[in-house]
Amino acid sequence: MSFMATMEVHFFSETLKRNVTFNAIIPVDKRSIDGNKVREPDSPMKTLYLLHGVYGDYTEWLNFTRVALWAQDMNVAVIMPSGENKFYCDIEDANDNFGKFVGEELVSFTRSLFHLSTAREDTYVAGLSMGGLGALLTGLRYPNTFGYIGAFSSALMLDNTPVDDKGTQLIHRGSTGEPISRAEFYESSVGSLENLDPRNDIYKLVDTCVAAGNTPKIYQAVGTSDFLLLCNRKFKDYLESKGVAVQYEESEGAHEWNFWDQAL
Repeated sequence: MSFMATMEVHFFSETLKRNVTFNAIIPVDKRSIDGNKVREPDSPMKTLYLLHGVYGDYTEWLNFTRVALWAQDMNVAVIMPSGENKFYCDIEDANDNFGKFVGEELVSFTRSLFHLSTAREDTYVAGLSMGGLGALLTGLRYPNTFGYIGAFSSALMLDNTPVDDKGTQLIHRGSTGEPISRAEFYESSVGSLENLDPRNDIYKLVDTCVAAGNTPKIYQAVGTSDFLLLCNRKFKDYLESKGVAVQYEESEGAHEWNFWDQAL
C-alpha cells in the first residue's frame, strides 16, 4: 500500500526567462499490507524526469498512462515538465534553452524542493517522440547527472530532411511517407538541420560520452507500425557500432499512448 502526493508546481525559470509548470508524483510513504514500512521516510528518492511529445504538455503522462500507479509500485518520484514544442534543445538567442532547463535548472530546483537522491544511478530521464529525443539529448549532455535514459518512439529524423520541388525541406513519415511538417518548424526549435549545434546533435553527444567513458544506460522502444521505426533502428545501430550497450525493443504498436504506457 503506497501513499503518494501528486502536485502541480509553478515557478519562474531563470533559464527560460518565463513562468513554467510541471507535475510531480512524490512518494510520501510506502507500507506493506501488514502496515510495515518498505521505505524509510528519511531516505532520498529515486527520480524519473519524464518528457512529453510535440503538441503536448506537462499533463499528458498523468492523463493518458498509468504512470501514477507505476510510481507507487516502484516508489519513485516522477517530474513531468512542459517542453512546449522545442524538442528539449538549446537556442540561445530565443531564451529557449530547454535542454539546459531540464538537465540543470529543473534537476536543481526539484532537488531543493523534494528529498530526491543526487546519485547518478538514482536519476533517470525518459520521454516519448519529441520527449524521447529530449531524453537522449539531456541524458547524453549530462551523463554525470543521469544514469539511465528511456527513449520511446523517439523523434530521431532530424538528420534526414528531403527537399520538395519548391526548395522547401520537409520532414516525412519514414523514407517514402507523406510529409508531416516543414523543416522550418523543427529549425525554429533545434537550429539549422544542415549544421546542428553540437549540443543538439545526439550522434556527436554519443561520441563525446563514449570518449569519456560515461555513457548512461539506454533503453529504446519503438512500435513496428511506428513511422519513426527506421530512424530508431538507425540510432540503435550507431550505438552498437560505438560499443554502447543499448537495450532495444521492437514490439507491436504504432505512435500511440497504448504503446508508450506499456514501454514505461
